Amino acid sequence: MVEEAGKEYAEVKTAKDTDSDEFFESLGSAFSEFIAVYNKRLVFDKENVRVKPLDRYNLGGSSQRNTVFLLARSGPKSMSELADNVNYDRGNMTRLVNYLVKQGLARRFQQENNRKQVYVELTAKGYALIDEEEGVFVKNMRDKVRDKLDDAERLDLLETLKKAASYLKRL
Repeated sequence: MVEEAGKEYAEVKTAKDTDSDEFFESLGSAFSEFIAVYNKRLVFDKENVRVKPLDRYNLGGSSQRNTVFLLARSGPKSMSELADNVNYDRGNMTRLVNYLVKQGLARRFQQENNRKQVYVELTAKGYALIDEEEGVFVKNMRDKVRDKLDDAERLDLLETLKKAASYLKRL
């Protein structure tokens, strides 16, 4: 085992090791730790005392944030697609979408060829909120990265994240 950042990971020396249970346990642990650190340091940063735009609408939970960002990045989705994509049960998704609609951040609609299926999309107000939220996020990230990482580490982080995104898209 290799200890890194307070966590133990299986030591992987050969390609054969990457098919072991220990490898997949370590991969899961590393991924979970990445998500936890990312959320703590950048998304739900308590040091950043400014009120974040989504917080003004009580959209502080990860499923709520993920829903709004999914709509911003992917465009209209059916209610079931939304629930499945953010791992939210359909009842809670209905309540969340009701809230987004009431706040003027999203709208429901049906397509002519399928009147049974209900779709959701962000409104101009919803997109403006996302733009504002991303601006706060980028400023926060910029401040933290500049303070903590040198130029080489910044480039390494960017390349590592690009690789990780590429790998995850293939899953």
